[in-house]
Amino acid sequence: MSFSGRIAQFRALHMMARAGTLGPSDRHAYEAAREELARTLLASQRMNLRPGETPRRALRVSCALYVDLHLSGAWSRGSTSDVSTGGFAVMLTDDLPMGEPVGYHLHLPAGETLRGIARVMRTRREKVHVRVSLTFDGLSDADVERIEMVVFDRVLLMYEVAPDSRQ
Repeated sequence: MSFSGRIAQFRALHMMARAGTLGPSDRHAYEAAREELARTLLASQRMNLRPGETPRRALRVSCALYVDLHLSGAWSRGSTSDVSTGGFAVMLTDDLPMGEPVGYHLHLPAGETLRGIARVMRTRREKVHVRVSLTFDGLSDADVERIEMVVFDRVLLMYEVAPDSRQ
């Protein structure tokens, strides 16, 4: 099957998952399809998995979501540059120490907000800003699933096909 055919099949399963209408066999097919799609995308990006990491947990997408960060005793609003089930990156004006815990309120689509603690994993100075990568600390399985749905929503947006060009 072609890549576009696999995307079309995945899109149908993803919409059923969003609607909460997946049966047990469809759930298994959907999870396998998420894993296969993530593996394909990671391979195309030449990204390697860390030991014990699954493709769909490693998959990161460019995604601008509002995020409130608790920095220096005050809340500050920013926007993510990318998101994965492992964490997110944000551009800041100042560097943060590695491992520092940062409170966050990540505003997901449809009005959902994840609240918790993330830890600084990496910083990289760019022209004016510092790209700070944070990893989630202690996400529940339900929150991992919520973020994963956002990640795959974004993947499907990247492969959106105009209705008149489908064959």
